[in-house]
Amino acid sequence: MPHPPIDNIAVKHNHVYLNDRLAPDSERFYDIPTGKLFVVTDIVVQNRAPGDAPVSTTQFTRFAITSPTGADVFFDVVGNDTLSQHFTTGLSVSNFFRFLNVINSNAPFVEFHVTGILRDV
Repeated sequence: MPHPPIDNIAVKHNHVYLNDRLAPDSERFYDIPTGKLFVVTDIVVQNRAPGDAPVSTTQFTRFAITSPTGADVFFDVVGNDTLSQHFTTGLSVSNFFRFLNVINSNAPFVEFHVTGILRDV
């Protein structure tokens, strides 16, 4: 069964931009082209409510992304704070990149923007 893809994927000159919105207990994937390594450079994640309204301070999102070893790396975003993470040396991922909004998240949905570059393996 194919992975459910990230809604907005743009690749230009080996620069990759990924953007989507996910409800709790949802996941999306970016299948990395054969012979390439996806090096994640930046992740920006924010909680959202319908109509892009603010969420309450008690709402949160716990999410996981794929690590270089293929294991999950977990992060949290609480209330209307924004998680903005820049990886100075990059976070290398092969095969596929997964963004998972964990089932116990209680914010209505989360929006994410992930950027990186494709490198030859």
